[in-house]
Amino acid sequence: MIAGVRDPGRYALHRLAAAEKEVLVIAVSPRREGFAQLQSGAVVVRRGASNIKLFGEELATFLAERKLSRFETTPTGRGIDEVSPDAIRRLSEAFGWESDPMPRLQDEALVEGLHRVLSVSR
Repeated sequence: MIAGVRDPGRYALHRLAAAEKEVLVIAVSPRREGFAQLQSGAVVVRRGASNIKLFGEELATFLAERKLSRFETTPTGRGIDEVSPDAIRRLSEAFGWESDPMPRLQDEALVEGLHRVLSVSR
């Protein structure tokens, strides 16, 4: 059943062998925009230990602040593991990176989250 899950969002599933048993690890990345929408349509944000429903001007301000997301950071749905080592090496050379490229890819917003998903490049 789990093997058939497509695009699990901010969740990643990993198998881990531990003491001769196989364990399923569920990794959860942070919410991308920091809000949730309830079935009723209400928008909820986390403030401290509470979930707060937004209405009126507060909701309008919240939405306006989040409308400006860069196209370049849009996830492609393709993982970094799908990129050949040679392509990563060439990219590292082009940017002048001499060490492990993964932190740099994340700094440049080319890879995001636990899934290590590629974003639309600049």
